[in-house]
Amino acid sequence: MTAALRYFAISILLLYAWFVASDSLLNVGLSDVAVSLRLNLVRPVSWLIVALCLIDAWGLGKRFAWAWWLGVVGALVQLARMGWWVAHHHSLSQLPGTDVWLAAAMLLSFLVVLLVPAVRRACAR
Repeated sequence: MTAALRYFAISILLLYAWFVASDSLLNVGLSDVAVSLRLNLVRPVSWLIVALCLIDAWGLGKRFAWAWWLGVVGALVQLARMGWWVAHHHSLSQLPGTDVWLAAAMLLSFLVVLLVPAVRRACAR
């Protein structure tokens, strides 16, 4: 059961990394303006998120304790950034799009799976 939950957390994390990367790549692929290509490829935060997700997925697969902490802190930071952005750009009369809710759901489910005590005990190397 512990391994299944750990691999489920890794799957959610890799899905989130794909979601972040594909958002940038989709914006590049769907636009026919060269300026859009330059602007989307110069978003270091997106590439940093993808790199950290891949490193964290590898660390969780190897059951390292630092990977568990990186996952918890990373998910909390991303949720805080997302909440801050939603609070400043949207109101209850105009809610954000489904992509924001999907990303938040992935981060929350990843965090919930990581906080299961069996997963925490498994990542103790």
